[in-house]
Amino acid sequence: MNEAEKVFSRTKDRNLISWTAMISGYEQNGSPEKALKLFQQMEYNNVAPGEATLASVLAACACLGRLDMGSRLHELAKRKGLETSRTVSNSLIDLYAKSQRIDKAMEVFKRVPNKDVVFFSTVISGLNINRRNMDSLRFFRNMHQYVLPNAVTFMAVLASCADLGAVMCGKEIHARALRVGLGLNGSLGNSILNMYAKCARMDDAWSQFRIMHGWHDVVSWNIMIKGYASLGDATQAIKLFDRMVKRARVRPDHVTFVSLLDACSCSGMVSKGREYFSIMTQKYSIIPNVWHYACMVHLLGRAGLFDEVQKFIEEMPIQPDHAVWGALLDGCRIHGRFELGELAAKFLLELAPDNVGYLLLYCKFYADLGRWDGVDRVRKLMRDKGLETNPGCSWIEVKGSIHAFLTQDNSHAQIKEIQTVLNGLYERIQVNGFDPVGNGCEKDNVLCGHSERLALAFGLINSIRGTPIKVTKNLYMCHECHRFMKLVTRFVRREIEVRDTENFHQFRDGECCCGG
Repeated sequence: MNEAEKVFSRTKDRNLISWTAMISGYEQNGSPEKALKLFQQMEYNNVAPGEATLASVLAACACLGRLDMGSRLHELAKRKGLETSRTVSNSLIDLYAKSQRIDKAMEVFKRVPNKDVVFFSTVISGLNINRRNMDSLRFFRNMHQYVLPNAVTFMAVLASCADLGAVMCGKEIHARALRVGLGLNGSLGNSILNMYAKCARMDDAWSQFRIMHGWHDVVSWNIMIKGYASLGDATQAIKLFDRMVKRARVRPDHVTFVSLLDACSCSGMVSKGREYFSIMTQKYSIIPNVWHYACMVHLLGRAGLFDEVQKFIEEMPIQPDHAVWGALLDGCRIHGRFELGELAAKFLLELAPDNVGYLLLYCKFYADLGRWDGVDRVRKLMRDKGLETNPGCSWIEVKGSIHAFLTQDNSHAQIKEIQTVLNGLYERIQVNGFDPVGNGCEKDNVLCGHSERLALAFGLINSIRGTPIKVTKNLYMCHECHRFMKLVTRFVRREIEVRDTENFHQFRDGECCCGG
């Protein structure tokens, strides 16, 4: 690009082709800001954009989240009759999807004639970005009437399987990719690897990892390390890291250390976490970013080392951002540090006042301390800001089909059987002192929704006796639901897995892998 800039600067009679070449070059080489700035100069010079120009500028808008400018360019494309051109329409779909306007993306998609696999892949990816993963899977199944998927399509739909924890659907898609003759190395291989790891199927992930032998890159290793970290298995994550750097001689990157620090945090391995934070800079010359600092704050906060964590934040060479204060607030929640937690929340509200995730964490902080007046206050703040939270929703995959359960949703065809099973479970575990509607359970409903209980009952009814039940949910699991799952495993002789928005929980014989 430096050489291209020199040539462009010496060009006296710049035409549409030369302007577009530079704009496209900036966008494709990771400089979307320069692409937009040059486009504005082009407009100032009264050069009308063409199809390729608009596509490149829209792609730059998507990267920068510039929906305002992208919408203006959409209107310009309409006036020039370019809205349904292949490159412009695909860029518009991508822009709207990345701007959380999937409704607008679908409108553009419907107007495009002769849709090819690129359009379908962009929509599937867009649905995944907007967390409409069930729609993403349905869209993938329906596209076979029109076009055949390619590697990019498979990668996009595998991401939805991973987010849903839908391992059987993921296996089916894995098999389909094999049948159409796609190589399962490189990016597609890593997508399959990531799907299994996110679904907590590390045995299947290992099988895929071995198949990719000779094609492993740092991304493959990172996926495996993160997979063990998310399961709270720091020992395996550390063993894999040692194998990566000593035997495979793959150089770790900043993502590797985020996963390692996260694994140490979940397992309470403070000394090991400090060691990795040190060698990251001293041995591998990786400058810590805000995520590494947030991981260290989380590590120290979860361990209750608040004097050290406060000193660590004060000595940070970069300004603490919302991730750091969010990590501190979570540590204060775990250990009941009210005043320090209030301080962390104060900074969070200043830095990310409209972030629903952090506001829910603030609610959880109050709820875990039993300060329900604080929960009500934060909820009122959210209502005043017009910030709606997603309803509690849990997914379970049974016999290759995914079933979703919303909080207080009685629309499922088997709801009567589900309620009967739940009531039976409540009766059996009440002898252990469990009260399904007491101990603040109704208050917890705003943070949890208890939808995982419906999914569990459905799984007990419809799956083979003795097989594990795997549930994915979109919110935190509350203390009452966590205790409920532990008690249930004492007598149903099933392993229950619940992956919530923060942790992976594996319940067996009355205990959970998270250690409470």
